[in-house]
Amino acid sequence: MKRDFATTFLTEGLVVVCYLLAFRLVAQQLGASGFGEYALARRTLAVLMPLGALSLDVAVARYVAYALAEGSDRARRYAPAGAALVIAAAVVLAAVLLLFPGPMAQLFFGSSHYSDLITPMPLLIFGGGLHGIAYGYLRGRSRIQRANVLVGINQALVPLFAIPLAGGSVSRILWLMGAGWTLAALAFLAVAPLSFDGIPERVRELATFGVPRVPGDLLRLALFSLPGVVVAHVADISVAGAVAFGVAAVGMLGTALSPIGFVMLPVAARMMAAGDVAELRRRVVNLASLTAGVLVVGIVVVELFAPQIVDLYLGKGFGSTAESLRVIAPAALPWGIYMALASVIDAHHVRPVNARNMAVAFAVFLAGAAMLAVLHAPAQAVAGVFVISLYVLGALTLFEVHSITTRPDASMELESQPLS
Repeated sequence: MKRDFATTFLTEGLVVVCYLLAFRLVAQQLGASGFGEYALARRTLAVLMPLGALSLDVAVARYVAYALAEGSDRARRYAPAGAALVIAAAVVLAAVLLLFPGPMAQLFFGSSHYSDLITPMPLLIFGGGLHGIAYGYLRGRSRIQRANVLVGINQALVPLFAIPLAGGSVSRILWLMGAGWTLAALAFLAVAPLSFDGIPERVRELATFGVPRVPGDLLRLALFSLPGVVVAHVADISVAGAVAFGVAAVGMLGTALSPIGFVMLPVAARMMAAGDVAELRRRVVNLASLTAGVLVVGIVVVELFAPQIVDLYLGKGFGSTAESLRVIAPAALPWGIYMALASVIDAHHVRPVNARNMAVAFAVFLAGAAMLAVLHAPAQAVAGVFVISLYVLGALTLFEVHSITTRPDASMELESQPLS
């Protein structure tokens, strides 16, 4: 498991570096206008992707891990079933996006003139969804190294190859990325052990697990977008930018810790299927303690040296950004705990418990922001409400994981078992 963690962290680090490099290449080759188009297109895809992916990467990994732990041949059927759901979702989204490219461009890009950036979205959604199916299937089978290769190809290398081959067109970059993601995912699935028997039953299983989690994914996007938007409406744009920077820093921390969840989901599913809940609890406690310790040290460093960190990264003259970073930095602890342990909850529950917890945190933020508006509180207080909402999320996550790992019969609950 240590090797799986190490290589997954390295892969995610490569993805982040290549993601930043891709933006740099776009800026150099296409200028400020092309950079803006590409950045907005990636943000639009991030909003649309949950509607096409349907949390099926998690669903496939979970059910494949359970089936293999039981020695069942069902494991071979989940990837084709997931692909069928991705195709259905992509067709529905394609119908909306391609029938109304002008209004969709107006909604996402602010002008119908960018409709050429809408037309590649269905292929990107399909390719991204299919990537999730292949990745989840490999994770469920504990082929973590192969899964990391797939991630490295699709999320790190494909954009870097697409940019110079596109001839200065953002639209062509998007088309090439969608095609690359699709071909790479199909190549990995083509050599995987698959079965097409009993697909309708597996489709129902995956849909029952994945679809109810989509609102949680959308609420997570909203929770990390709204603080900057709210501050922009009650203060000037510089303060809003400072808050958005701090929120983005916490979000990137989640990306850095996501490999823990990637590895833990199939591990937790196998242990629950085998009834080894005590060992799972031991691993969870060790993992949570290590994660919390590292995060606390990081928070202390940020609190002590926020001005120097901001000066080093952004240059002089960003004092308000340093103050916002100090206010928001404590949110790193609950968000890191959530990213590390949410997969244990998904491994156990068919019900969308993480989505429910995210909804509670989102409601706390909305209520707090509304109260601040009534009291005419300083704009920076919105950042404090964001921090409080994440602590609510972290507390709910810890409570649920504790509940799961302290029940002697936790692995025997009907809802934690795949359908026969």
